[in-house]
Formats: sequence, C-alpha cells, structure tokens
Amino acid sequence: MLKRFLKYQVGRPDIRFAVAVPTHPVPFRVSVTQAVRRSYLYENKISNLRLAGVRVGRFVVQPGETFSFWRAVGPPTARRGFLPGRNLIGGELKEDYGGGLCQMSGLLYHLSLMAGLEIVERHNHSTDIYQDHERFTPLGADATVVYGYRDLMVRNTLDDAVYFSVTVEDDQVIGMLHCAGEITVRELEFRLVWEDGQAKEVLTVDGAGEVLCRSVYGGDYPL
Repeated sequence: MLKRFLKYQVGRPDIRFAVAVPTHPVPFRVSVTQAVRRSYLYENKISNLRLAGVRVGRFVVQPGETFSFWRAVGPPTARRGFLPGRNLIGGELKEDYGGGLCQMSGLLYHLSLMAGLEIVERHNHSTDIYQDHERFTPLGADATVVYGYRDLMVRNTLDDAVYFSVTVEDDQVIGMLHCAGEITVRELEFRLVWEDGQAKEVLTVDGAGEVLCRSVYGGDYPL
C-alpha cells in the first residue's frame, strides 16, 4: 500500500492527502442512507462497518486535499479488530477479513458524487451479483476497494473543508458529508446503455447531462 501512495506522490505532485484531525459539527451536509441486507456473516459486516466508520470520520479534507479510503481505514486485519465477511473476489463471493467494507466505500463515493467532489480513483465491481429488488444502492454507484490494490480517492474541490461521518444501525448505514460552507447537491442518474439487446455499461450522469463516470460489469444485467 505504501508503494501506491508513493506512486501518487511522485507521479501526481498535485495530490495532497488529508490527515486525521479532530472534527467539529458543521451545519451543511449531504446524506445517503442504505439498507444493510441480512446474509451470511451479517453480524461481522456490521462490526466491520462500525469500525471503519469511526476511522473515516477522523479525517478532515481541506480544499485541494485528497481523501483516501485506505489511508483512513488502514489494513483490514484481525489484529486491528476486523472480522471475516463476504467479499467479491475474482467475480465470486468468498470469505475474507474486512468483508462488507465495499458498501462503505460505495456510500462515500455516492456522497462525493452528489457533492461535486473530484473522483481521483474509483473502481466498480467486476461483476453485478444483485437483482434489482435486492439492491441497496443503484447499479453504478458502487466502489470496490482491495487493500494494496484498489482504493477510493476523492479530492475536495469545494471552498471549505469537508469530512465524512457514518452511523451504522442494525438494518441500515447512514453516511453524511459535512461542510462548513453550503453544498450544491447534484442530481444523479445511473443510466444503463444497451447495445444489440444487451446492457453494455452504466453511465453516471448529472442533472446537466454530463457523463461523470462509466461502469462496466461482467455477467448479465437484470431487465
């Protein structure tokens, strides 16, 4: 993981990473609430989300600085309190420490898009494993993270400092992006693009019709 951060610092001198500092309540915020589905190792997922949420909330991102999910959360090991959970590895659901953290990274990605922050690094999952009625977030709003390989990084392009806060309940997780100044919340549409009768990709489009991101998944899409 250190090599990845050094790569950014050498190859992208414009990136300054946020650091952990005490946070104070501020008036303006963007909020997203997602359901936490009960499944195998559900209790472990809740524990992992709560642990990561505390660590994410310690980082204040000044204007021009970049928030990194893994710099905030750190390695998801048993020694650091993380539990085994479900992870999508190589297109298959497998058990690994820190399972469930992709729901939090996706939540932070969704908040960042709504607030108009710059997405420096984000990866969609390789495979879409849900049917529409099972989704806790729109297809295209996910952000997979793999320690040492794939991160979520967002740059604060606003005029004021921001920070995330996360509340994890038994059946839902609530993410907020706090800012000392007012935030203009962007409308988002996650639009399936079809080609020859098959879904090709998902476009993330803002209210002005600008394409913010493209996501391509393996497997079949539900109609």
